[in-house]
Amino acid sequence: MFQRPFGRPQTIDLTFLKSRPHMAPALADVFWAEFNLSSPFTRRSRKSALKTFYTFLDDKIEQGEFQVSHLHQVDFNLLREFAAWLVQNRHLTQLSAENVYQAIANLLLTVKRLHPSQLPLDFEIPSRQFVVPHSSGASGALEPETFARLLSTAEQLAKTIQANYRSGDFPTSGQSLIPFMILIAAHTAMNAFSLFELRRDCLQPHPVDEEAVYVTWKKARSSRGAQKQLHWKRTSQALRLIHFLQTFTVPLLAKASNPLRELLFLYWGIDYAAGGKERVISMVHASSMTRHLSTFCDENKLPRFAFAQIRPSAATHNHIKNGGNLRKTQMLLGHKDLETTAIYINCKISTDAYNNSIKSAQAAMVKRVLVVPEPKSTAVAKLNNLLPARQRMNILRGEFSTGIGHCKDPLNSPQPGQPKGQLCSLFLGCLTCSNSVFFVDDLPRILALASYLDSLKTSMSKTTWDLLYAEHLRILNEEIIGAFSEKDVAEARLKPLPISEMQLLTTIERFR
Repeated sequence: MFQRPFGRPQTIDLTFLKSRPHMAPALADVFWAEFNLSSPFTRRSRKSALKTFYTFLDDKIEQGEFQVSHLHQVDFNLLREFAAWLVQNRHLTQLSAENVYQAIANLLLTVKRLHPSQLPLDFEIPSRQFVVPHSSGASGALEPETFARLLSTAEQLAKTIQANYRSGDFPTSGQSLIPFMILIAAHTAMNAFSLFELRRDCLQPHPVDEEAVYVTWKKARSSRGAQKQLHWKRTSQALRLIHFLQTFTVPLLAKASNPLRELLFLYWGIDYAAGGKERVISMVHASSMTRHLSTFCDENKLPRFAFAQIRPSAATHNHIKNGGNLRKTQMLLGHKDLETTAIYINCKISTDAYNNSIKSAQAAMVKRVLVVPEPKSTAVAKLNNLLPARQRMNILRGEFSTGIGHCKDPLNSPQPGQPKGQLCSLFLGCLTCSNSVFFVDDLPRILALASYLDSLKTSMSKTTWDLLYAEHLRILNEEIIGAFSEKDVAEARLKPLPISEMQLLTTIERFR
């Protein structure tokens, strides 16, 4: 029996676990620990996934293979078989297959954490290259124009509500909360269930910087069960919206039941499920949220959407806006695994944006990126018609080195998402930047970088490598290395750099 503080009781039948008595106690304990506070839908879907896994184990017995009766028999190869079985035997779609697989993988990881003796010491989950990938566009992101209209409409309505607010006012309909929920989700890239259950105490002061605040929320699939995101008081719209809602809903707290007082999105309305009684209602109730969201879309002539689409939409929008920096998008989403981030933005929207960006970059490369097939000491003097004396001297002294070349002005980057007056943080952005200068002295590092990017193919899936490095490697080989003579390239290859140097540079780029 499960019951969240603000939800109805729910019974989940796990008696099928008894067919493997040595596995049942750990799996039942983990199921309770993981999903005690989850939504009824999540519990049902995870139970279904677990039952599917047991069906897979039963199927192995029917096929005359070995019987899996202990968790220590669940290993790397068995999970690979399970992934293939979901598609070949259960005939699931690609997306459904990965959802079931990932649910079992997460359960087993929790078993490893709570009952480590139950699993092999070397237990490992196969990486995504062994799992059925998401189909193209599976992220569910809204079209950019639709997402922009949605944000614009929500912002206008939120401003109107704030402008008309008087002390003592409170929300009298879920309609008053929808614009704030949309904007908070868009600015934080929070997932839908975390948004519905956002707490009043979700803001935590930074322990050192008085101008910084953490926004925290529950995140069921996170290894820590929560996500923390840093915001600045002077610039964060999410902070301003949350502060307003905390004030706007204060009058409702005295009338709300104890569990509801912890939640942020509250309103006074008619609870039809309780016989039409007026009371404090939370947007955590799916029926309430869905009804108000549909009304919001219809009244504002917007196509209907689900709150679950805001997170991938925000991720895609942010990724395009920051110039395709996957590491920054990873930080926004709070992903531990970079390949998870790649799934969110590997859709038609970002692909079209990449294609346009690549075409523009290719056209600009010939005109803007400067490749000088001469030593730096003699070539810099010839740039007097292009660069001021101060910049030429800084390049000559190595102060404007980028690790693979040189920058004309590192504090004035033309790259998307790079603030003026601050050092540019896009290491690989140098390959398509008008500030870049490459001399023959730089060739050993350029060749080492090309070799290192090519070597990364073996450490990640093809989809992720293509997304991160394929175009960079093409530009390196064709546009930059190709601009030097065969003699220069041959001589540079005789001066190999340790691959660790390029590894360090790309690691710095990852954590900027």
